[in-house]
Formats: sequence, structure tokens, C-alpha cells
Amino acid sequence: MPFSIVVKKDAERLYDEGADVLPKRYAIWGRLVSERPDQVGYVIIDARSLELFMPSVFRPIKGATIEDLAEKMGLPADKLRAPVDEFNAACGDTSGFHPTELDGGTTTGLTPTKSNWARPITEAPF
Repeated sequence: MPFSIVVKKDAERLYDEGADVLPKRYAIWGRLVSERPDQVGYVIIDARSLELFMPSVFRPIKGATIEDLAEKMGLPADKLRAPVDEFNAACGDTSGFHPTELDGGTTTGLTPTKSNWARPITEAPF
């Protein structure tokens, strides 16, 4: 989740995805997702971030567009498009992106903020 945004079933973001490092991050996210209806959270990334994650035991859902991805996940397309667009607009300078340490790449004017690894989600597949 650090190189993504995470949305719940209503397509709203849950928490600052860049706030913590291992192992604290997994404890926080485990609690957040377990409190959600159906215990579901969706990690939304683009092609640039795919190789930054450890291999998943779950097959990823991929879409050529955000709307295509939303349809495949059973979410309203406009509901998913809005937080992705808001996040992208709030990302600042990404030239200091560093995937192995807190990089201070933050969002501006976004709630919840993203305090590290904030890069726009723009490159298909999503």
C-alpha cells in the first residue's frame, strides 16, 4: 500500500498510505481493513508501481482505465475516478521518489494526506 492509494468499497480513501514503515504499517492496515464491511480494501496502483510490491497471493485485477478497473471491482466508475483524480492533483514534486525509504513526497490539500511516496496514478494498466 505505500506506493498506492487504498479505497474502501465506497471508493473513498481510508488513511495515509505513506505514514508508516514495516511492521507497524501492516498492523495499522490490518485493523483498518478488518473494521470495514466485508473486510475489503482495494489497493489502486499504476504500471510504474507494479514491480515495487512483493508478489501477491491474490491475482491482481487490472484495467486499461480507472473506469475499467472500477467496473471489474464492482465499484461505480465515477466514485473511483474522483479519489484518483483528487490524489493525482494533490501530488507534488516526485523527483525525490525513493521506494526503500521515507522520501517526504507528500500531497498538498488532500484528506487524508499521503506523507511519503506520493506519485500520480497515471500509467495503464491500473
